[in-house]
Amino acid sequence: MSRGTALVSAVVPTFNHAAFLPAAIESALNQNLADLEILVVDDGSTDETRALVAGYGDRVRYLWQENAGLSAARNAGIRAARGQHIALLDADDVWLPDFLSTVMGRWRDDPELGAVYTGFYSVDREGHRLPQVSTSTVPADALHDRLLDGEFFVPSAVVTRRECFDRVGGFDEALRGSEDWDMWLRVSREYRMAGLPLPLVHYRIHGSNMSGQPDFMLRYQLMVVDK
Repeated sequence: MSRGTALVSAVVPTFNHAAFLPAAIESALNQNLADLEILVVDDGSTDETRALVAGYGDRVRYLWQENAGLSAARNAGIRAARGQHIALLDADDVWLPDFLSTVMGRWRDDPELGAVYTGFYSVDREGHRLPQVSTSTVPADALHDRLLDGEFFVPSAVVTRRECFDRVGGFDEALRGSEDWDMWLRVSREYRMAGLPLPLVHYRIHGSNMSGQPDFMLRYQLMVVDK
């Protein structure tokens, strides 16, 4: 089946995040980029997620699946996406209005890039900015080696050419944590990934983030190291 002509597909995986999801969706709808489709992948939510997304009508595509984890939800969205570029947006995060246009402008300078990432602001549960701001970047040819020491950007700050996923495979569904680190290690081994030292994403810290569960994360970090 041939894919459509949407330039960017925003893939928004969610599980019982109805409290945060509207802000994520609105931030995608408010992007100053015309060629965009938005897909919400509901990973078996039991809250009002389905009704909430229905309120956006045909501006947002809705996919539902039995609960299978974040990696499986992202993979389902990538498979269903029509765009040549995939932008992951976690349901509790928010893009600033010029995120996608700025990132896509980087591809105009270097069309062979596999992915582009930006910096981010950390925000609290209510969306207020916290002191932590990340604007770190690494030269594209050194990124893979740097990532071996650990990840320093968040999934919502990355846009990837879909051919990268076709080549390196989807997110590892055996990983319930650090699956993004595993993915960027694989992508950066095959493609150049460019960084923009601009904080264009709000990364929400609300107490139930996986990054706030060190024992849980360590288990999956060690699995990635083993890989």
